[in-house]
Amino acid sequence: MKDVIAKVRGYFFTLKCQLTRKNILIGSGLKLYCKLEIEGPGKVSIGNDCIVSKVGGDNRHYVTIYTRDPAAEVSIGNNARLFAARISSKFEIKIGDDLLMEESGIMDT
Repeated sequence: MKDVIAKVRGYFFTLKCQLTRKNILIGSGLKLYCKLEIEGPGKVSIGNDCIVSKVGGDNRHYVTIYTRDPAAEVSIGNNARLFAARISSKFEIKIGDDLLMEESGIMDT
């Protein structure tokens, strides 16, 4: 049941981004098990079949992606698994396919 809810949440989050945030591109199959916060004026792209989740046992941790500049870009590949990850970019961050990132941060400033 959790998988179905995560798929539905991912679908509606993707739809919301398509309608309101033209600088965000999300591939198909996104599963949201927790909050995904995307802020800033830069571009964000997330590949197909990605999973966004919290760390087990801690409801305070969720995934954030921040762009600090209009020219900033964050690109996440296909099949990425983000667990309580923090990503912040002023310039450019590229993350490849088949990534597992748990309770850590990436910054390029």
